Amino acid sequence: MIGLHKDNIDFNTWCKNAISVGDDRTDYTGLIGQSDKLTENLRTVKSADCILVEPVNSIESIVSLIASFNYEANIFVSPSLNQLSFQAPHFCSHHIRSKPGYEPEVEHGPDVKNDPLPFSGKIFVTSSGSIGTPKIIMYAKDIFVKNSLNCMQRLGIKSTDRVLITTPIHHMYALGAALFPALLAKASIRLVKNTNVLKLRDEL
Repeated sequence: MIGLHKDNIDFNTWCKNAISVGDDRTDYTGLIGQSDKLTENLRTVKSADCILVEPVNSIESIVSLIASFNYEANIFVSPSLNQLSFQAPHFCSHHIRSKPGYEPEVEHGPDVKNDPLPFSGKIFVTSSGSIGTPKIIMYAKDIFVKNSLNCMQRLGIKSTDRVLITTPIHHMYALGAALFPALLAKASIRLVKNTNVLKLRDEL
């Protein structure tokens, strides 16, 4: 769905452009190989189910996002459930856990319930909450991708560019206006861990 396929990208870009966080690094070949593997593990998920994803700024989280986005089920992109102000929505029936250094896994657990939605192919994202309580916003997945494609075109992001993302990728802005546009362009991507502004100068 987000256009990451070997038939529409030249070999040099596919193998050389890197996605990195701290000392962790992969290219698009590794990224898509891992996400395809995870997508296979989602085959038992029904289209009206909702997959809870808690992305942090890590390669494993990008794998989780790509895999869940390329599958027909709904997705809830959540801040960490460890935050006391947030609980898993009652309609989430699957949970992708993606810890740095470990392959993402699909789980059923006591922190998710099964209350299917009357639709499929939607993504729920949260606003940053910088000016109040975070808002939950629903998009059709294809519309979300079109918006990201518009951002890519408006910003002029190309495969020869390097994109630095300093904000948490579970936020709507970082996901739709930074990460996905960069992925659609097959650009090199650098994520900053833990949104550490003090390290921004070192990353530039």
